[in-house]
Formats: sequence, structure tokens, C-alpha cells
Amino acid sequence: MPDAGLLAYKKAKPQLVKQQLIAKAPSRDRRPTQDELDRLLAYFDEQAIESAHQDSDARDRGFLLLSARRISETCRIRWDDIDVEKRTCLVRDLKSPSGKA
Repeated sequence: MPDAGLLAYKKAKPQLVKQQLIAKAPSRDRRPTQDELDRLLAYFDEQAIESAHQDSDARDRGFLLLSARRISETCRIRWDDIDVEKRTCLVRDLKSPSGKA
């Protein structure tokens, strides 16, 4: 027997699309400029100085910004996924917008 919540969603989705309450996200047409990235990182550094969590906040945000990964993808990274020598890490269970794995 199908899940009641899933069944309700399948019934409601066409109406939600029609009312433009849900839709696909628009595709991005540009990448941030180096100036924009520098300004964001400077802002994160400023916030870290004022924050009680100054040890990691700026680095975390910088990693998220520069890696272009979703927060959920970043949170799944395990210590054994990191190769310090090669300066790489394995990101598991990526969301694939095109449906390809």
C-alpha cells in the first residue's frame, strides 16, 4: 500500500504547479566574479571575529562557497573521505539535477 503522504503529494502536485507555488529552480547563467568571492570571504572573516565560534565559522563558509557543494553534501563528508596530501575529498550521494548518477 502506498504511503498516504506520497499519494497526497502526487494528487496535489499538478495544482501546486498550476498555481505556481512549486517550480523548478531557474538555471544559473553566470558564475560569481572574483571580486564578489573576495567580498563574501572578507564578510565571513569579519563575522568570525565577532562570533563566539570564530575558530571554524569562516573556514566552513569559505569551504562551502569555494567548493560549490550543497550543505547536505558537505555535511556527509567523513574524515576518511579527505586526502590531505592530494588536497581532495570524496563527496558522497551528490544530487544530480539531470537525473544522472
